[in-house]
Amino acid sequence: MIYIGSEAGLKGSRQGAIYCASKFALRGFCQAIREESSGQGIRVSLINPGMVDTAFYNNLDFHPGKQPEHSLKSTDIAATVNYILSADPHVVIDEININPVHKVIDFKNKKAHSTSNHSSETRDN
Repeated sequence: MIYIGSEAGLKGSRQGAIYCASKFALRGFCQAIREESSGQGIRVSLINPGMVDTAFYNNLDFHPGKQPEHSLKSTDIAATVNYILSADPHVVIDEININPVHKVIDFKNKKAHSTSNHSSETRDN
């Protein structure tokens, strides 16, 4: 079983309480299911990606930066799934956290973020 979580399940963030809570819950669910099913040979893995450049951000007030190194691609997540599926049967990959090299968040509405003088936020991982 492979679940796709989020970096939001690892650390809370402002204006993301419900989303973070759901991803924290998914992480706990995976841990519990892994413990409950380990004796039956069922492997449970969780992938926690950072910002992936997809349509997810179309209706949000922010999106990944425009440069390729600012976000992950959906193919990065697919490759991670393939890595988990290719593991030898005796190996359980509990959790993978995957992020872009330079995370840049661009805000669509600069006024909504009046606590900052910047229209984008950069964080190196």
